[in-house]
Amino acid sequence: MSLWHKIPNKRKLELAEMYRRGDDLTPYETECGMKAYLITREVKFLVYYQDMFAASGTDDPRFNSRHLFPTPPNAKIYDDQLEIDSDDVIVIGDIEIPDHSRNYLLHVLYLAMAQNIKTLVIAGDFIATDMSALSSWTTTWRTGDLNYEQVIQVMNGILATLAQWFDNIYIISGNHDDRIARATDGHLHLGMFLRSSTVVYSRYAHLWINTSRGDVKISHPKNFSGNPIVLGQKLYNVEPRKAHHIVAHCHRQQAGWSPDGRYEIHGLGMGRDVKRTKYRSQSVTAHNEWDLSFHMILNAYHYPMGIKSVDWDLWLGPFKTSLDKGIAREPICENER
Repeated sequence: MSLWHKIPNKRKLELAEMYRRGDDLTPYETECGMKAYLITREVKFLVYYQDMFAASGTDDPRFNSRHLFPTPPNAKIYDDQLEIDSDDVIVIGDIEIPDHSRNYLLHVLYLAMAQNIKTLVIAGDFIATDMSALSSWTTTWRTGDLNYEQVIQVMNGILATLAQWFDNIYIISGNHDDRIARATDGHLHLGMFLRSSTVVYSRYAHLWINTSRGDVKISHPKNFSGNPIVLGQKLYNVEPRKAHHIVAHCHRQQAGWSPDGRYEIHGLGMGRDVKRTKYRSQSVTAHNEWDLSFHMILNAYHYPMGIKSVDWDLWLGPFKTSLDKGIAREPICENER
């Protein structure tokens, strides 16, 4: 039985160097507990594999490390998440068309105009996809809901309006947006239905913003929490790239700090109208109330913008009159009546 495995690695490498020099390995039989020809056989294998991994410049595939463990040439590399540079951004999320709040979107648009912010990030769940064909929720209340095609038409109309002001609109994927992809085994996704060239869609559930006061990670996590700050702190802890965090999906507006006290953590809130949300209005639950809120990054500083908790006269200036007229105006489409 070979005792080669009991020899320390350092000594094996020394024997390999002796073999390369042409030294006789017979004097080492007693030390190794092996005959010289057995030592030579093991050392030859060691030298062979040393050359295989070291001589990467040769064209011989046996000794070229470029030929080792090949991957398919068309294999997807998941390193193309969105990353943008800006100190001025409006972040909205969980709009969930067609149950969106028109009041919410008016506040978003007029604040962007008042503060001259031209970049918009939609942090997932832009559409609701609550129709029975795409949702696992059992239909118990027939209400004549819109089908997917009609929802897409409403979505593109809203994007067309937003694109009249915003130069850049970015959308990341949320759990609602993914329902069409899950229903079609990934063959279809929301980005295929976007008709505005202004919009950039990412199938990832997060993106990065590089600001002059540090990076910002906006995410639509799979986890739902009634306390998005705690969830955001957990996300911060496992993320090697330290940054401010803005957390969507939880429908709560909150503000806090990372566990080390260095970065801000924000719960985004949402833009869905509770009165239009069947599953929320129909049932009685112990869930926290949802917060109609979005987020503004202005000069790289963070401002949670709760619809009920902000002095809009201060932030909107002369645009407050336009907002008031828009809110008081009659609904513009049948499903808003």
